[in-house]
Amino acid sequence: MNTTRRIGALPSRPYGTARSLAATVSCGARAAGNAATGLVLAGTALAAWTRWGTAPWRDGWVLAVGAAAAGIVCGVLRLALGGRDGDARPRTMAAAVLVWVFAACFAFSMSAWFHELGLDRRATARVSATVTGCRDRYDAGTQCDYHWWLDGREHASRDTASRPWPDGHRVTVRVDPARPDDPAVVGRGYWALWIGAAVGAMGTPFALILLWIAEVT
Repeated sequence: MNTTRRIGALPSRPYGTARSLAATVSCGARAAGNAATGLVLAGTALAAWTRWGTAPWRDGWVLAVGAAAAGIVCGVLRLALGGRDGDARPRTMAAAVLVWVFAACFAFSMSAWFHELGLDRRATARVSATVTGCRDRYDAGTQCDYHWWLDGREHASRDTASRPWPDGHRVTVRVDPARPDDPAVVGRGYWALWIGAAVGAMGTPFALILLWIAEVT
């Protein structure tokens, strides 16, 4: 009888070891995924409050994108391992992605707003510009090319317009004398960036609550 019981118990050991290993890996993937979400928030926060195009701004986005990629790997690993809380994992991954999207929306909108505001403040010189190549883009309004001369050099940038001007139309634009190659300030409307920042600011904590609920239930 003892021999029979001992033989019958042998097959259960590898199965139990495999389940224990899967649970350990799943627990590690869960911790790594939560850490990835924290790094996404740190990266987007850095990008939101630094000047557009600077090294810290780029570093913030690289950190956020890299952490999001790592978080996706952890989420897929947890889904593949399954387990008793397998039903919660798709909700957890969806909530984490929602956190990343809202945080990225806030960071992009805020950094763009600071960038445009900086252009406005530095653009102190008024010059006459020639308008060419106006196109009515339904997703971004009317876009035109503006050409102007400053200190004997021709410069150009593309910006919005109140309507599709004919080629050769003349308008007054503002430019930064210290940075003449920066885009001309034609007219700034910040409402779209404000909406994006507000959506990101309100959506991020809401998505974090959803992520917490998905993890604990």
